[in-house]
Amino acid sequence: MRRLSTLFVSLAAVLFLGAGIAQYDIRPFEDDPLSIQAAFGAELAVARLEAAQALIDEGADADDVEEAVEDLDLELVRFAAALAGENDALLEEAREAFTAVEESDYSGEAIQEALTVAREVRDTVSTPRLEDPAVAGAVLSLMLISENGAAEGWEEAAEGEIAAFTVAWALMPRAWEIWDGIRPLANENQVFEIEDQLGELHALFEGPLPPDMAGADPEEGEGAAVHITGFLEDVTGAWLFPDRDLGGLLGNTRDVATEGCAAYGAGDTLRGDARMAWVYFAFDEYLEGTLGLFAPEATEEIDELLGELVPRSADLGDAQAAEACESLVEALTTAGAPFGL
Repeated sequence: MRRLSTLFVSLAAVLFLGAGIAQYDIRPFEDDPLSIQAAFGAELAVARLEAAQALIDEGADADDVEEAVEDLDLELVRFAAALAGENDALLEEAREAFTAVEESDYSGEAIQEALTVAREVRDTVSTPRLEDPAVAGAVLSLMLISENGAAEGWEEAAEGEIAAFTVAWALMPRAWEIWDGIRPLANENQVFEIEDQLGELHALFEGPLPPDMAGADPEEGEGAAVHITGFLEDVTGAWLFPDRDLGGLLGNTRDVATEGCAAYGAGDTLRGDARMAWVYFAFDEYLEGTLGLFAPEATEEIDELLGELVPRSADLGDAQAAEACESLVEALTTAGAPFGL
């Protein structure tokens, strides 16, 4: 779950930047969450596999390699619906390649083959979606401040976790590429502020393995990540701290869950799973800590239901998933009562 220190830094930045809240009319995390999810899932799949290959090259333990790719099944769920009907052959390739990694001994061949497929998925799913500056800003912000982002990777390295650091290292060059696509929209000051802080953040990840972390500040990356995201809001005109309005985010999350229930009821597994993956992300990343304070029992129920649905248990068919989904919507409504749901 997301660390509280990161949440507090984010909230502090939100307060500091609060004077500009009204100008951000675009809310990509509410308007187009599934595009953000598909793009970010494709980006993370590549980063996880690049990290795994780098760890192999560095002679890291197999456990660290495995940890780098342990969420590949979740990344597949995040982007699968975007490929379905558009490129079913590539979707099947990704499914087979990711399964081969999971069933391998993490020695390299399966990872190399999956990486080739993942890069094609990224080119097919993420790259076109990044043409929308709001989506690009959202994806870039997640690369920096989310639980899978650079700041968290540095923090986990300070706690002895290697894989998260290496995934963050793999994300950083792509972060610069995404920024290059947004850069023409920025003025001179915005370019300076973002590139200065992005450079400072990137400097923490000089190689695929963490440096000597003795005496390192676990939160060293957070300030830069939040600073960049604040300026990205100005550049894109988009609201990139979705937890600034928890009530709105919670209502949107419940709406997405309701869509997922309808998809399961219609037998549309991929569409249902994609929506459950977004609900899981929003809950885990932004909502759980606050909801747990106001409605602990409902929050615990949400956590348990999402544990069954994301990634979906093999023995949970569409009918059972639809039933669990309806219970999830009810629990979200109960937990959201203090926020006006």
